[in-house]
Amino acid sequence: GRILVFFRLNGCIQFDLYFFYTAFYLFHIFFTYILVGMTSYNAIYGSFAALPLFLIWIQISWEILLIGGELSFTYQNIARFGEEQEIIITGISMGAATVMMASGESDLPRNVVCCLADCGYSSAREILQKVLRGMKLPFWLFYPFIKLGARLFGGFSLESNSPMEAVQRSRVPMIFVHGDHDDFVPCEMSEQLYSACRSPIKCLHIVKDAGHGLAFPVEREVYVDALAEFEKEWRK
Repeated sequence: GRILVFFRLNGCIQFDLYFFYTAFYLFHIFFTYILVGMTSYNAIYGSFAALPLFLIWIQISWEILLIGGELSFTYQNIARFGEEQEIIITGISMGAATVMMASGESDLPRNVVCCLADCGYSSAREILQKVLRGMKLPFWLFYPFIKLGARLFGGFSLESNSPMEAVQRSRVPMIFVHGDHDDFVPCEMSEQLYSACRSPIKCLHIVKDAGHGLAFPVEREVYVDALAEFEKEWRK
């Protein structure tokens, strides 16, 4: 999962998107190779090893987002940056969930003018339930330990807030994007989030034949055009 901040300067959205997808795609290939190797090496221990590997995947994904955010900020704001600069926050997968949770905050800065959530999930509990089932691991057994780990090492509760709850408080223009062939975060989650979103201006864009986090590479021009059309709508 990643979150990038897009500052509204001409041409910068494509820079951010290309950086993220290049980094994510390379890491995705590496992680898949390691995961397949572990599970094929030993059917029993490999399945249990997949859980810490999943946590490592989350950690490295956050590192990608931080580097991307720093590069994007530096690239787009070399000269100056102030409160008058409009900000669009966007994220993919876990980053999308973070964006949605931020959109529901009462102290969200006024210069945040729009949010983009690409293949985000509705709640940590639901996505973890799907991931554990896909790994053939009992949800009822592992989830309490994952929740405890989040509390001890992350200092937060997995159930204290959720994207689904946050979008019901959101008043910022919100566009949801999801690939209909996403086998990690079901496309139905974005549909449910869109329906629950209380923002007066919202949009749902489904990309055909796109997997998880691959909406932009599959339909680059359509993706950017959808963002441009949505901008015209919320600027009216």
